[in-house]
Amino acid sequence: FYQMLYGLAGVIILLIMLGSVSLIYNAFSISVSERTKQFGLLSSVGATRRQIRHMVIFEAMAVALVGIPLGILAGIGGIGVTLFFIGNKFSSMFGTSVVMTLCVSPAAVAVACAVAFVTVLISAWIPSGRAMRVSAIEAIRQTPDVQIRPRMMRPSKLAYRFFGLPGMLASKYYRRSRKKYRATVVSLVMSIVLFVSTAAFTGYLMESVEGGLVKDEYDLTLYTMEEDFTDITEEELLDRIRQAKSVTAAALVQTRNYTCEMDPSILTDETLQYINTLAEAEGRKDETKASLYSEIQFVDDVSFQDLLEQNGLDVQEYMDPAAPLAVAVKGGPMFDSDQEKYITLDFLKEGHCELTARVPLYMEGYYMMEGMEENADKSGDAVYQFINSDDPDDVKEVPEAEAFTSYQLHVGEILMDSPYFMEDTGGLLLLYPWSARKTVVQDEAPVSMRYFASSDDHKESYTAIKQILTENRIGSRGLMDYAEQEEDSRNIVLILQVFSYGFIVLISLIAAANVFNTISTNIALRRREFAMLKSVGMSRKGFNSMMNFECLLYGFKSLLYGLPLSAVMTYLIFRSISYGYTTDLHMPWTAVGVAALSVFAVVFVTMLYAMSKIKRDNPIDALKNENI
Repeated sequence: FYQMLYGLAGVIILLIMLGSVSLIYNAFSISVSERTKQFGLLSSVGATRRQIRHMVIFEAMAVALVGIPLGILAGIGGIGVTLFFIGNKFSSMFGTSVVMTLCVSPAAVAVACAVAFVTVLISAWIPSGRAMRVSAIEAIRQTPDVQIRPRMMRPSKLAYRFFGLPGMLASKYYRRSRKKYRATVVSLVMSIVLFVSTAAFTGYLMESVEGGLVKDEYDLTLYTMEEDFTDITEEELLDRIRQAKSVTAAALVQTRNYTCEMDPSILTDETLQYINTLAEAEGRKDETKASLYSEIQFVDDVSFQDLLEQNGLDVQEYMDPAAPLAVAVKGGPMFDSDQEKYITLDFLKEGHCELTARVPLYMEGYYMMEGMEENADKSGDAVYQFINSDDPDDVKEVPEAEAFTSYQLHVGEILMDSPYFMEDTGGLLLLYPWSARKTVVQDEAPVSMRYFASSDDHKESYTAIKQILTENRIGSRGLMDYAEQEEDSRNIVLILQVFSYGFIVLISLIAAANVFNTISTNIALRRREFAMLKSVGMSRKGFNSMMNFECLLYGFKSLLYGLPLSAVMTYLIFRSISYGYTTDLHMPWTAVGVAALSVFAVVFVTMLYAMSKIKRDNPIDALKNENI
């Protein structure tokens, strides 16, 4: 668990640092590139490299002295607003009535200031050093910004075919101004990686928390025995519970636990490995058949029929009184003490298979103790021990033929989504209708029943159901307000949802600001080029075609690099989560789609904004480069 936390912390800190450093570095890098001519002029009148570097560093420090306090105040304010709305959710987690309020840690503020300040200095130092290496004449003429090789200037036939002359000009701009082009693409790639990785982080985190903490969706549960019903039947009590205050749904379930034998070929590889591990630990292993702890739940006919209809299954086939089919439920998370983490086993490879349930024969006053049932008599034949409920020393040894009877179970489809009334116990779960209780297996042993209810107000429903039990002389000791007991876990999920989605918004803003700053500044640096194109007669339509083609180049190039890097970050997050929770590697495809669309949207919007400002320029002033 701690390995999982440290791994996730490392990945998330890396994401924040990449986003912050990229944003700050690009801002200073573009600023220094924009002022290359100014540095050349200062060098020509006697300014030394050291003086120019000190000037850049001083400007960076001035920006940091303004930006860092604003950032600290914004961060503290954001957390303060968040705790104002969800601070009371922490109280139940810690078993106290004290509401969590904002408390500013001086050490945390100092660390944040130091990290931000060092980042700003490094981000200013690197581009300033690159600018200092350019001679004064080259800086004034701005020749380093344009690097031309004959091979670069070959026209792109594809660009010319679809976008004409404007497309060809845009393609040539990319080839001769690779530094500016590369800065924009890097910003877009960082934005894609940040957004997709953050979505993957929050998705895996929520999956692990919900799987490990909140596994049941019902709010109230009632445990009863058959002998409790003297004044009312089980079905009548279910109807009364459904009519209780604030109850939105209710179901009646009778559970029977058996060991089922089956052909190993119908089980998943993970399940077979799990079974073999247990068998080896107990000193037994059979290659021809697999034994699996299974649970058969008989659900009231109304709830079972609703379940069939919701999943598009044939009601007549699954509720056939003579030979009903079982509905299998996809495996849920369970804690594996050997691996010390949560695992999920999807027991069956596919539906429509057969199992053999070994049902112990009922012996009144005796029970078969788990783990002690199988022994061998003097002749070596298997016998099973039944222990007296009142006298543990009274043990009866019964041969297998008198200890068990077998029933064939026919399984239909496998449900991917568990119903709300399902209580996950970590075994193979089969659902049957209530009317098939006497058809599927004949078991004379006393059985218990569980009522599950969902409610809009669990406390009000608890009081109403307790009154119903009192009126019908059924004890209320088995009634439990499950929602109240699970409030701590559900609060954890809510808190993580708030912080996770807030984190996505924060990272998205960093990414958008990074892209906007990079593209808008690069467009501003090309005013002379646009003025020259205007002066030779390029129309507004031509400008639009050229910029649209550039947008497409930016978008596709950034996706080409951004998506593979996002997959790598997603894999690192998956590996971190796997230390504490077993899950499958999957890409957040929704986030990938949003990122792909957002890249083009942000690029086009930024281009429109930057071009709207340039269109008002006087071509003569822009060519003189006097207003830049």
